[in-house]
Amino acid sequence: MKRLRESAFVALRLALASFLLLAVLLFGSSPAMAQPDGEWSFREFGYGDLTARTMYGSLDFFFPVPRGRLLKEGSQLKIVFSHSPLLVPDRSTMTVLADGQSLSSIFLTAENGSRDRLIVPLPAQRSEGKGVFVQVQFSLRLTHDECEETQNPALWATVHGDSVVVLRTGLSERSLGLEDLEGLLQPTGPAPKPVALALPADPQPAELEAAGLAAFQFGRWAASAGQDPLIEMTRSPAADHPAIIVGSAPALPQLRPTGSLTTNGQSFSASGGVIPGEHGILALTGTDPPRLLVTGGTPDAVRDAADALARPERRALLIGDHAVLTGVSPSHSLSYPWRDGAASFAQLGVDRRQLMGPGEHILDLSFQRPPGWSLRNGSALELAIEISPALRGETSLATVAVNDREIGTKRLQAPSQRYRFELPADLLDTDLSGRPLRHLVLQVKLYLDIPQIGCTQTSPSSAWASILPTSAWFLVHDTFTGADLGRFPAPLLGGADRPPLNIILPDRPSDSELTAGLQVMAALGRWTVDEVEALPRLSTASNLSEKQRQQGQLILIGGPERNEISAAAALLAPALFEPAVPPEYRLTAGERRGELREAPSPWARDRVALVLRGDDPGGLVLAAEALARWPLLSQLAGRSAAVVDGLPPQTLAAAEPASLPPPSLVPRVETPLVQRLPAWQVVGSVFLGAFVVTLALVVRSRWLRGGHK
Repeated sequence: MKRLRESAFVALRLALASFLLLAVLLFGSSPAMAQPDGEWSFREFGYGDLTARTMYGSLDFFFPVPRGRLLKEGSQLKIVFSHSPLLVPDRSTMTVLADGQSLSSIFLTAENGSRDRLIVPLPAQRSEGKGVFVQVQFSLRLTHDECEETQNPALWATVHGDSVVVLRTGLSERSLGLEDLEGLLQPTGPAPKPVALALPADPQPAELEAAGLAAFQFGRWAASAGQDPLIEMTRSPAADHPAIIVGSAPALPQLRPTGSLTTNGQSFSASGGVIPGEHGILALTGTDPPRLLVTGGTPDAVRDAADALARPERRALLIGDHAVLTGVSPSHSLSYPWRDGAASFAQLGVDRRQLMGPGEHILDLSFQRPPGWSLRNGSALELAIEISPALRGETSLATVAVNDREIGTKRLQAPSQRYRFELPADLLDTDLSGRPLRHLVLQVKLYLDIPQIGCTQTSPSSAWASILPTSAWFLVHDTFTGADLGRFPAPLLGGADRPPLNIILPDRPSDSELTAGLQVMAALGRWTVDEVEALPRLSTASNLSEKQRQQGQLILIGGPERNEISAAAALLAPALFEPAVPPEYRLTAGERRGELREAPSPWARDRVALVLRGDDPGGLVLAAEALARWPLLSQLAGRSAAVVDGLPPQTLAAAEPASLPPPSLVPRVETPLVQRLPAWQVVGSVFLGAFVVTLALVVRSRWLRGGHK
């Protein structure tokens, strides 16, 4: 019976981990991401069916709320739960807490034992936070006896993944400013609206670069929410869409800033006077929906304002409804994650996570690692865990699984310790198809046990443990330098030592080509998780210098018929623009079709060029969106060229070098050399050896006779 229970528990754990891994690999999101107003299932936040065991089991949930917003009246939980039919109804209870405040308690009876529902109103928030922490605590009893076994497997209760959280939010009562841009502009929800990026009718080169940097930063904000960044290029944004408006004052005559910023159509003024034209300006001109203005008196000032938005050390200084940028960078620098192959949880946005109550607790976290890394042996995860001194160290355990691979179990020791888990590099580098893995899905299972003497047990509240933000990943790696669309943006961008990257549009680009270029910039921001010293640059063909062409990495938007740089590349490397013949296609009216091809740059073999083309403007945008949408990008893994249309992306050329499946999952039989040789070769080798030996003996014998004479 014990072995059966253990098998069932392992199956349940693997099912939960598999679901979480699938969710992350399909959508590229962490198990909990900010959602807008509406009703969302727990499953959409990454929580499946979770079961609390032991007498004092508990379950923990976190529901993020976008920065700058607060929970309002009408928010509630609709908890769907089941429990063991053996529970004593007048001694077994379920209590729901939010942010430490007890909200509701009920008895667990025979009537509510199978998928019953409890509706719990959530209190309106008075102070701004990152979301709401919900804990469901259980006190489960099988008998009325004073002394009862606390670990009986019949003690269980489940909160189902189709439970619902209803979020009703409103803007924070404080004045929102530039420091809140991430929460205001990051996309939220299962189907967020694209951000409208407004440009002048004929943008100057510096204004185009500024728009690219704004799109790049929008991609970073989307990454922090676990979302795909979608760009909608426009001249005049819709009233109900979040928008980023880029352009100098003369180029935006219809602009009417709000708040303390005003314009006469040529320059900007604030309460302190006229702002010099050579200074850039970032202004938050609306919050519902958000409106970000990236502007200045000249195009160069606009570019500097966008640079301040895209560089973390400059962005950290932004505050208030507007900021004036002088072009001077701060002397201090920020600590980037993954520098020298390591990153702490704090750098990756994970704060202290505290788990309360005896029994089992499961914490699921998702991390995006640099896509251009190939892991080697020696990689490790170090968990910093602080535990209550009241825990029983001999039986309190921490079990860790990464990407559904259990990697170790450690005993917990008070008060605070670091626990090192060696990572199986090959299992976390590629999957069975040889596709590179871009995420580390971490599951930490803590079993907290408190001592019991006779019938007296330590207070359940004394059982707690915290995963500290000083926990860290240490990834020993090689850097990928080949061509694999599934590793985008590597090797084009990422790492402090990469050469500059230029995204090249045709001269006088169409709206679709502009949208494609901005979408590529947003995709670069979405997937670049390590340090970038030289920010990517969006420009037109005539603004690419010969030095930049020779020494930089390139992304070419449009084929030779539209793009001057693509035409020059086609003369040197015709294979970059070979007609695509997919294995299968559909002939459907209105069907969009785009192509992507990655290869060494025609001007430098140690550089990379990525070409995006489309049969029509819609196809070009589709190719760019494939780099930003995780479900599509994941299907490009292992390919250096692909067609993107209504079907799954189809391979035109394999990645170079090809990624291999993990050796641990694909073992090979090593046959001895003698067994691999045909029988006639073995016999022939024996006779040849005998002949050579005989010949040597005859020669030696004759030589000795000649010497004796």
